[in-house]
Amino acid sequence: MRFSLPTFAAMGSRRLAAISLLALSTSGCALFTKADLVTIRYYSPERPAAHTTSGDSASKGAPLRLGRISSGTNLRERIAHRDTSFEVGYYEDNRWIERPEVFVRRKLSQTLFEEHGFQRVLTGFAPTLEAEVVSFEERKEESGRTARIELKVVLSDETSVLFEDTIVTEKKVASKEKMEDFVAGMSDALDAMSETVTTRVEAALRARAAAVPTSPTPAVAAPTK
Repeated sequence: MRFSLPTFAAMGSRRLAAISLLALSTSGCALFTKADLVTIRYYSPERPAAHTTSGDSASKGAPLRLGRISSGTNLRERIAHRDTSFEVGYYEDNRWIERPEVFVRRKLSQTLFEEHGFQRVLTGFAPTLEAEVVSFEERKEESGRTARIELKVVLSDETSVLFEDTIVTEKKVASKEKMEDFVAGMSDALDAMSETVTTRVEAALRARAAAVPTSPTPAVAAPTK
């Protein structure tokens, strides 16, 4: 069977196009299949809240404003892990259901106002607590894993800073592999962190109250007869 040159060229072009389409389809299916193998799992370090009361806490009724709780752009839903002192990575398939700063704010609010009885102030003058979440991560070491929270905390009133400090909380993780054990460790770290911050706030406010001079009570003259 004889073909003219234009006919042969046309058949070659169609064959080349068919081969290219098949290759593209095959690679696309491979990529789609690999993507299907990645299952994203979402975690929360918050335990179901039990009913708590402030009882006879020393801070009961003390006015306090919970101000801004922030974090860097590096702390989002993807769970961070630190393998060395300077190298930080992020899990592709393990994520928090919310940003770490949301967990920190909610836990501080619960501990301060529900458990220790501070009076939440929304407007007007009151000591204000603010914090920056510096780290909220899993640390991997030869001895095992730890859940680590680092906060930069500032408590101030309308005239001065009452205290400013970096608070680091670490809790050991039960196993070296299970993500659920790390999340449980982070839950313990949240509990310990909020109690530490609350204790520091109570101490700073007591010192502030003690430093305020009290006016002497005027003497009352004895009645004359």
